[in-house]
Amino acid sequence: MKAHTANMPNAIESIGLGKYYVNMNITEIEVTIEGKKVHQFEMDQVEISGYPTYPAVVEALIRERYSVSDEIALLRQHTAKAEEFDNYNTFCEACKAMARTVFE
Repeated sequence: MKAHTANMPNAIESIGLGKYYVNMNITEIEVTIEGKKVHQFEMDQVEISGYPTYPAVVEALIRERYSVSDEIALLRQHTAKAEEFDNYNTFCEACKAMARTVFE
């Protein structure tokens, strides 16, 4: 999910009760608010229960688009729906690459 903030965010931020935001692809942008140009930060953000690990972040990113049921259906029908499976697989690889940036 895309999120915005006025201050530079940390890659991992505690939000309380054992939950964390993991922020990736952080970029500074300029927006106009009430006629004034201000700088903000835009990022991809997922919420993780428990301290974030690489597998937990990858799974949270994948769940943004695919449910467990959707994944099982794609895996079961990968030969019949080859193009759809390739899109899914490409998306999963992109999620893994994005998660790696948090832990480097």
